Amino acid sequence: MTFQTAVVFMVLCGGILALNSDLGWMCALTRDRVGGDVARRFIPIAIVVPVVLGWVILRGYQANFYDPNFAFSLMALLLVATLLGLIGRC
Repeated sequence: MTFQTAVVFMVLCGGILALNSDLGWMCALTRDRVGGDVARRFIPIAIVVPVVLGWVILRGYQANFYDPNFAFSLMALLLVATLLGLIGRC
């Protein structure tokens, strides 16, 4: 599956979920309560931050700044620290 196909498939699935905004997951996301507000803040950041961190670490690895074991350890450490900080902020 190509990258473009995967992106279009995710957009299509999001559109299908958005059709019934009063049921299931979308009900929790679209409510005007605290849970919906936190979810609307947390979910986009929880998706974007790992991708950006992975890209930065991959660039550092390709530039021979560190070996693969250190890159994996750094990725795990940064993801845990970032997501714990996000949870603490929310």
